Amino acid sequence: MKIPDSLLKKYNGAVPRYTSYPPANHFTTDFGAGNFISLVNDSNDGKPENIAFYVHIPFCKKICYYCGCNSCATGNGSMVRPYIDALKKEFAIISPLLDKTRPVSQIHYGGGTPNSIDINFLNELNEMFFREFRLIENPEIAIECNPEFLSFDSIDELVSAGFNRFSLGIQDFNNDVLRNVNRTPSRITPEKLFAYLKGKNDKFSINLDFIYGLPGQTADSFCA
Repeated sequence: MKIPDSLLKKYNGAVPRYTSYPPANHFTTDFGAGNFISLVNDSNDGKPENIAFYVHIPFCKKICYYCGCNSCATGNGSMVRPYIDALKKEFAIISPLLDKTRPVSQIHYGGGTPNSIDINFLNELNEMFFREFRLIENPEIAIECNPEFLSFDSIDELVSAGFNRFSLGIQDFNNDVLRNVNRTPSRITPEKLFAYLKGKNDKFSINLDFIYGLPGQTADSFCA
């Protein structure tokens, strides 16, 4: 099959990942704070009424080579406290605009690596949400986790903080592939992590994240 040069030129360019909609290459300076506030206000009349919050924790103890997320190395950790305070300040600005009769059905922590920072920071944020808004029965409180930083004790702390969905960033079971991308294997085997979480509560939701196309990865190694 011969691919036309015009088609190759059309698609031979870097594009943003679709982690937001519209994607970043469609962002413009025409959309300002006033537009954002207006949309937040308008959401109070939308259907369904439920609210979902996303919390971005950009910190990682080290950056994987493939990472395209808005993330930064934690370093000595001095920026974590100011960042959490900034999130709380933003929440204080936005929450009065939202109809408090609307129930919260989901809170999702992404990153970065949310479970790489002290659990007390996550507790602070969850308590803020739980205090200010009404939650549906059995809301989804989700967190993306790098299993390198998960121990049985840290899982207990996350559960105590209210988390009930765990997204485990396995990426690949082959340790050589992980080393190629500056990632450390899971501290506890995925099987034991899964069993421990389900042992805490069999209704917990668990998903495993994988990436294909990593250096040294083959179809056979990925399936092994």
